[in-house]
Amino acid sequence: SGPAGELGELAVAHVLVELVQDADLPTEQVRLVLAVDARLGLELAFQPGGIGFALSTPTAADVTVSLLANPLGVSEAALQGFLPSVLAGFLPDLASALQSFPLPSFLGLSLSGVEVSRTGAYYAIFADLTPDCVDGSVCPSGVCLDGACQAPTCSDGVANGAETGVDCGGGSCPGCATGEGCFLGTDCATGGCSGGVCQPSCTGDVECPSGVCAAGFCRVANCADGVRNGAESGVDCGGSSPYCVRCADGQTCDSASDCASGVCTGGVCQAPSCSDGLENGSETDVDCGGGACPGCALTRECSSAGDCASGVCGQSARCTCGNRTFVFGVTSSTGGAFSSAQWPGGTASQSSSPGCSVTINRPDDSIDLVCTLASPFSVQTFAGFSQCFGAGGEDGDGCEPVSCPFAGIGSCCSGRPSCSVGLNGSGQARYHVTCLE
Repeated sequence: SGPAGELGELAVAHVLVELVQDADLPTEQVRLVLAVDARLGLELAFQPGGIGFALSTPTAADVTVSLLANPLGVSEAALQGFLPSVLAGFLPDLASALQSFPLPSFLGLSLSGVEVSRTGAYYAIFADLTPDCVDGSVCPSGVCLDGACQAPTCSDGVANGAETGVDCGGGSCPGCATGEGCFLGTDCATGGCSGGVCQPSCTGDVECPSGVCAAGFCRVANCADGVRNGAESGVDCGGSSPYCVRCADGQTCDSASDCASGVCTGGVCQAPSCSDGLENGSETDVDCGGGACPGCALTRECSSAGDCASGVCGQSARCTCGNRTFVFGVTSSTGGAFSSAQWPGGTASQSSSPGCSVTINRPDDSIDLVCTLASPFSVQTFAGFSQCFGAGGEDGDGCEPVSCPFAGIGSCCSGRPSCSVGLNGSGQARYHVTCLE
């Protein structure tokens, strides 16, 4: 068509028309003979394999009639109005007689038609260059005919172009049947579009597989329709869909994965507890932390000090022993007039919380032996800390003399507390131990 939508023109001149009674019989008579000139609307259109012609029915103003024989006395004015409808019946045969002409190919590429338009007295053909083909796999439209890729049509048996289904939808093709693809309601012949598929019309929820009828057509199951449908285990929750939330306590379930708590018992989601073997509710780790459950053991996850039995949530968001200082006290036996007081020897242990402990060796032998003549304070073992060692005290090694028997003077030497006198009384000392996280 032209820039204003006008058609091209095909002039048909001096068409001889005879109206015959009893044709091919002995009683045959010619009742009317006339010559017809007509102007027909002409369009070029892409057809499989090339470009063909389409003709439009002329108006009365486009037809000129000349009577050559008129035994019936018919008026030319009446024929002028009658003949256009007669000519319309012959247009398809006339158009096919004009045949079509193929599109050329260039360097192994075929022309795939896009548009034919007219500017003034000239027609312009717009086409894409596409590879020669033997099947539709190399064609954008998926259609190969006579070795050339074809433009999408609404009858090529392929979902292509703007179609949402096979030869349907997309605005330019007929609406799709129920079950075909869609984007908009207008893509569907009946019903409406839900979930990318044309759905049937309905008047009530019971008519729909999903149990949901809205605005006159069925809706696909979704996680916000207020109905237990699809793969859901409860109303809009659970099931295999990644878009549905997990079910709250008290909702129905088929397995633990359906429940927000991760616990499904007797087909019902259970509330989180501190003994269900799962990290759920406000817990920071399995059955611990979060305020409602006991503090977590060492290395368990935490978000604050209150989540940990040790009272320390480390920088890695895990419970640790933290940094601790332990003070051990030791008291000797009582010395007499002829025997010195004795340190008890052996070990002593302290713990700041479960899993966080240190054990020391206590000094032995007489309290008036000096320096290395007897066993000193020392760290034997520790748990939950990276290291433990004596620190502070008199010499910085943790040893601190507290008291000695009457008239004695106390001091520490290499971690061993000593007194200048070990008679007539008992002595006391302390050992300060620093342990690091």
